[in-house]
Amino acid sequence: MSELLRRLTDEGVNQFRSYLDRIRNGVKEDPPISFLTDPVFSEPVTGSVVVPEVTPERGFEDRFEFGLWLNDLLTPLQQNTLPRDYRLWNWLSLRFFEQLCPPGSDGIRRPRRQEAYILDAVFSHTQYYRHLVRMAWMAVSVHGEYGKILLKSRSIDGPPLARSGEIVEQLASRQSLFGNVTLIEGAYRLYYSVDEQRPRRGSGGSSAGSPRRLATIVQQLDLTYDLRECTSQQFISLLPKEFNRWKTPET
Repeated sequence: MSELLRRLTDEGVNQFRSYLDRIRNGVKEDPPISFLTDPVFSEPVTGSVVVPEVTPERGFEDRFEFGLWLNDLLTPLQQNTLPRDYRLWNWLSLRFFEQLCPPGSDGIRRPRRQEAYILDAVFSHTQYYRHLVRMAWMAVSVHGEYGKILLKSRSIDGPPLARSGEIVEQLASRQSLFGNVTLIEGAYRLYYSVDEQRPRRGSGGSSAGSPRRLATIVQQLDLTYDLRECTSQQFISLLPKEFNRWKTPET
């Protein structure tokens, strides 16, 4: 069954936060999906954006597919205000909570930290990039296909919409890095296996040539080069020898 897109009210956000606290303490409780349409806890967005039904059984293959879906869904909205519309992102988080945090075999849900599901009214990039729904949309809307390096994981454990690896932590945790399209395309070309459609083996570590090192090297290169004006290949050519392993296709 489809429904109209809405936002949580501040009361709805507070009650959603209380729900997360309860299940984090082991309480067995279904998500308060009545909030999605209750006028006390949610309100309509401007315009009539219809959210098609997506059941847990159908689901999404991964966060990149989810990001593509969100990008199409949210295109009618004002894009300049969308990234900080915390009420909207929190409504979507509740709407998809069954897929973001399904119960285990014992019936208990084990949520991540609150910022994975709830955004505060005051913007903080160090918190906002961790929101599972918002980040899926941001990576696709800003980086397109190259956003796969931020959204896909080698792991097959856990619910698909909650899987995130080391690479997103290193390259999305700082706004200056996430917004650098040359860097993200370069990271995709270095660390993403097109054949496997997931990050290459070993790309989640912290050794020489890792994404963690890439983030550090980029800050050094930025002092000398305008990386945003470089092509991804020019950027990769500037990287030191420790990255040579990643400059060749995986075999």
